[in-house]
Amino acid sequence: MKLPDISEKNKELAELSKNISPILKPIFILMYRFLPKSMTKEYTSKYIDWTFLQKNREMFDKMLDELQTQFMSELQSISDNSNLLSEINTQKNLEVIEHYQNYVSVLKQAVLTTESNFLDNNTFGRAENHDDDSIFNEETSSLWYDLFQRTAMRRNEKWRNELLAKCVVLENQIPNSISIKTLWDIGMLDTITFNAFAMFLDSCIVVDGYPVMLLDESQLHVQVHDESKTFQGVLGEFINLLIDEGLIQRRSELFRYTKPLEVESCEETKLLIHGLYQDDGMIYRLELEGFMCTRFGQDIKRLYDVKFNFLSVENLKELEYMLQDSDVSLVDFN
Repeated sequence: MKLPDISEKNKELAELSKNISPILKPIFILMYRFLPKSMTKEYTSKYIDWTFLQKNREMFDKMLDELQTQFMSELQSISDNSNLLSEINTQKNLEVIEHYQNYVSVLKQAVLTTESNFLDNNTFGRAENHDDDSIFNEETSSLWYDLFQRTAMRRNEKWRNELLAKCVVLENQIPNSISIKTLWDIGMLDTITFNAFAMFLDSCIVVDGYPVMLLDESQLHVQVHDESKTFQGVLGEFINLLIDEGLIQRRSELFRYTKPLEVESCEETKLLIHGLYQDDGMIYRLELEGFMCTRFGQDIKRLYDVKFNFLSVENLKELEYMLQDSDVSLVDFN
């Protein structure tokens, strides 16, 4: 059997898929390839959406199985054929199949993510508005989908696929919530930098959705590691790397709030509340200084599930110490 027609020259396929979201079109092409022809007309654009994919999760496994079968068949043809031209064509086919396998895996992860509490827990926090991406017209939309597809079809690490899957979920829920630049940065981020950034986020407290590292440099010469202990190192060295990469910086941040601010750490969630607080819309202010995410870093943080470690407790203690002589206090979150 032939591989899916990526160029979509097939008139019937082009007609059926013309109104389907670009991000789902590769999935539809695969469905067109694998489903009996008598069934393809049932899957018009009104059916191919996220709700349909969630209700038909087993379809992903079927497509991946079919792709693997096709991959092994093409692989066998190399050993059976000594013709150089045929071998070159087969190698190209293998690359196409692998691209589709990667893409289907990311979309499958995205569907599973929608069933988790990611959207409920996702906090946009104090991330700055992307004014340069505010006009999300047809041209930028096409660029976004094209960049996503090219990135998702690569042979990616598990963590990168998880970020890409969450990009899809957020973009589907809130269009233009993930900028083209953020998508590009996810594609370019290297594993060491990502792991270092994860260690930083796990060591922080999160104030109003914004990670804050209040410990001074003399307190950062401590070993940290991930849950599996496969990545470890000195936090201070990670921070220097992240500053160089533009993910974090040391600065002061003025938090303005009309409601008590949530502070998350390893042990519990607390509330920052002013001693004179009344629920009357009055604006209160709190200035904190420490290592914090840049706009780039905050965008990546939104896609990462923080796993607080022991240093987040130390940061919480540091915050409590800083607030001793102020009008602001930490109270338990009920």
